[in-house]
Amino acid sequence: MDPVTIVGLVSGIITFIDFGIKVAQAATSARQAAHVAIPELSELEHILDDIQRHNNQVSNDPSVSEQWKKLRPLVLESEELHAELRAVLLKLKMPEGTRFKSLEAARIMLKAQLKKGDIDKLRARLESLDSRIRQNVSTMLQADRQSGVVKELKSLRDMHQNYNINTEFKLDQIRQDIRTMATNKEVELAALKEKLECLDAERKVSKQQTEVLESLFFQDLHRRFSRIPESDKYTSEWLFDPGKTSFRDWLEFGRGIFWITGKAGSGKSTLMKFASQHAFTQNALRRWADPAKLCTASYYFWNQGFDLQKSRVGLLRTLIFEILRNSPSIIPQVAKGRSKFDNWERAELESTLRLIAEQDQLPMRFCFFIDGLDEYDGMEEDVVEVLTFLAATAHIKLCVSTRPRSVFDRVFNLPANALVLHNYTMDAIQSHISKTLMENDMFDKLDPESREGIIKKIAQQAEGVWLWVYLVIRDIRVAVNRNEPVEKLEQIVSDLPVDLEAYFERIIKRIRPSFRREMAETFLVTIEEVQPLPLFAFELLETERRDPDYAKQAPVEPLDSRAIRSSREVWADRVQNRCGDLLDVSGGAHPTFLWHPVDFLHRTVRDFLRDSYSDELKRELGSASDFNAPLSLCKVMLRLLKGLPKGRFSEEKSFNRVIRLVDELLYYAHEVEKRSGGDDEGGNRRYPESTMVALLDEVDRVNSRYARDDGVSSHWTNARDPPSSRFLSWDEYHERGRCDFIALAIQARLTRYVGAKLISSPDEGRLLMGRKQGRPYLDYALRPLRVTPVKMPYHTVRDEAPVDVTMVALLLSPPLSADPNQQVYVDDGRTVWALFLVSCLQMTWRGEATAGRGAAKEAWFGACKLLIRHGAREDCFRVGNWDNFDENRPRSVHEVFDKLFGAEQAGVLSRMMEEEAQARRGTGWLSSWGPFGWAAQSLGWKAA
Repeated sequence: MDPVTIVGLVSGIITFIDFGIKVAQAATSARQAAHVAIPELSELEHILDDIQRHNNQVSNDPSVSEQWKKLRPLVLESEELHAELRAVLLKLKMPEGTRFKSLEAARIMLKAQLKKGDIDKLRARLESLDSRIRQNVSTMLQADRQSGVVKELKSLRDMHQNYNINTEFKLDQIRQDIRTMATNKEVELAALKEKLECLDAERKVSKQQTEVLESLFFQDLHRRFSRIPESDKYTSEWLFDPGKTSFRDWLEFGRGIFWITGKAGSGKSTLMKFASQHAFTQNALRRWADPAKLCTASYYFWNQGFDLQKSRVGLLRTLIFEILRNSPSIIPQVAKGRSKFDNWERAELESTLRLIAEQDQLPMRFCFFIDGLDEYDGMEEDVVEVLTFLAATAHIKLCVSTRPRSVFDRVFNLPANALVLHNYTMDAIQSHISKTLMENDMFDKLDPESREGIIKKIAQQAEGVWLWVYLVIRDIRVAVNRNEPVEKLEQIVSDLPVDLEAYFERIIKRIRPSFRREMAETFLVTIEEVQPLPLFAFELLETERRDPDYAKQAPVEPLDSRAIRSSREVWADRVQNRCGDLLDVSGGAHPTFLWHPVDFLHRTVRDFLRDSYSDELKRELGSASDFNAPLSLCKVMLRLLKGLPKGRFSEEKSFNRVIRLVDELLYYAHEVEKRSGGDDEGGNRRYPESTMVALLDEVDRVNSRYARDDGVSSHWTNARDPPSSRFLSWDEYHERGRCDFIALAIQARLTRYVGAKLISSPDEGRLLMGRKQGRPYLDYALRPLRVTPVKMPYHTVRDEAPVDVTMVALLLSPPLSADPNQQVYVDDGRTVWALFLVSCLQMTWRGEATAGRGAAKEAWFGACKLLIRHGAREDCFRVGNWDNFDENRPRSVHEVFDKLFGAEQAGVLSRMMEEEAQARRGTGWLSSWGPFGWAAQSLGWKAA
């Protein structure tokens, strides 16, 4: 029950009492009695209607509170008093059309005197009701009570504090003022009612602020920051030395973007953390912001982290969160109508940021520190566009850091506002090495000259790379603690690899032979993961070695969270034994499920293992090994899916957790397909069809059970939100409860699985195709867009287009023979072919045709050729209802071809369409299908 309903009910009762007392006072006055009645009766009716409306809202709520039970007698008495007061007033009413008004007025005055006793009793009862409602209000707002109103006020206060909203929290003071007024009989009821209305108005403001901020906040917002090592002031304060850098001047007087660049591992993130927190930075920026208030915020891209730690959406949500947290007064202007349950889409975030930038009355100035732009999971030009837009506004400036990249160099490399980090850190590194090693008593006892020689040599070989220094110091300390002589320490330093990759390889080669196979499997899995795995996943990898079928055979029941937590230390040690210090077990919750995400020590570790060492890891397994990292990840996701805690499948939080696991599993299943040849050709592993089909069928079975247990009648895939049309305009996606698992598999590009389900038994496949209501399967292949809680790297890791042409060919070719001209009645009867062309246009206008480094248009062109060969009609824009399209809608397929592909390729498609039309008129159009049986054959399927 919304506490505001209770507040409204109380306000209504107070209004009735206050008005009733005034009317009763007037009615007892002989002079005023003749003029009482009509307006007062009408007003009393309105007041009582308001009381009854609020009362009905409360009483119809299944979770009726104790509060309402205490108010109910007051409501009933108000109704009784209203009826009695009305009856009295009606007797004092001057009849309409009275001719002798003076005489009638005299009669009414006499009646008022006769009824004075009755009216006085009514007035006494109203005054008694006054005392009781005041007591009720005071009790309702008592701080130690558990009333719904107090609970909501406490919740809002907690959220206000958690998000550190930069505005005074007034609700506690208003609540206390109301309690004080309620206990003071001299305070008029009208004033008490006004204060209650003030409480409600302020509650609405506070609720809107916290809900918008809650919708922007995500739990990983500060995870990367907390994992960056602290810098001691002696190794970083050179940053503020005006004789070395221009950073100090930029903080106080500059605008735009300050760029910090440097080698991998040179300490950019550590320096950014140091700079953003340092008191000198804050003081200098306050002078820049004066007289406005200052707001600073940080965002740390983390390519091996979770989706919102490496995406444009994560960056935008963080920046908007910090701006609105510090300037909550602009929330109604820039985020009107949003609730905490609304998902933010990228286009909406960008629109909101533009609205913020246009606010010329902002009481704040902002400086954002954004680290690791090169770790952004997308086109680098995209993030540059966002930052240059922000920096163009007078009240925002940014300090950013990146590895050297030509894109950033062209835009950010202004000598006055840039520094190359590894050119500045030689002295700082030597100071840090000396300080750290001298803290070791054993090292401190060495000969001073030998000590200085070791320190200087390490600093020289570091070449500005702090990560290398960290690893070397660790090795030297281990040797010193084992009483190795100076000569041995000098030899260790001389033998040290001078670059990080060689050092990583050295760490790997130290791992014991008995662990090396498991090490290789672990690293091969972690370089494939979409986001860091929970520690429990590494226990599942061990389970798979004993029982490859463990995930399918596992029961569908919640995992034993207590046992998993208690095994944390054991499995953290095992990961360390097998992977050295190259993997790091974090504390805290995993954003999807369970705890203790396992990350790489540094991004450079993953880069090295993936780009330079994966073949070596495979050789560790031996040529006879059938280990398949994406397949192992599929099994991990299935096991986690089966072990989810009980929750309502229809609730967003529970369902999003399911969808996160499902979408990640489908991505890994796609990777299994991509890396599997038909018959071991090209050295690729044969596709494990029976395993994958059984595993994916199990996903469908498990989720169907979850949905059924929760009373969901439609297939579980329909619980996913469709892509919003708010920013897609023409490109609409309607399911109407008709989605199914094969449709989802088509969207996920699982061509082999779909083929196994539809082609292995052609009659059954055609039956499924014919029975499919809503969107045809071909529409899912041509418009595979779906809403995913986690961004899958189909386009960022692989050069993949938004349309899988092989899937399109599979569905068009015999025996399935999908029809491009089939009307889609959930989309106003427009054809599959027309919807595809509109979707391509929409993606082009939104700038999304660059997905897959330009592969999008090549795939669209290939799909268009296939569709034309299979009968796609020229008149598709005259079929179905197009009334909701504006005047810019396409008029012909040739116009669309030209906009998508340019004149030359458009001409190819137009000629092809004409040739196919002639062939159908002359020889029957089915003859043109022949060449496309290759789709099924190339995938190894034959019709039965």
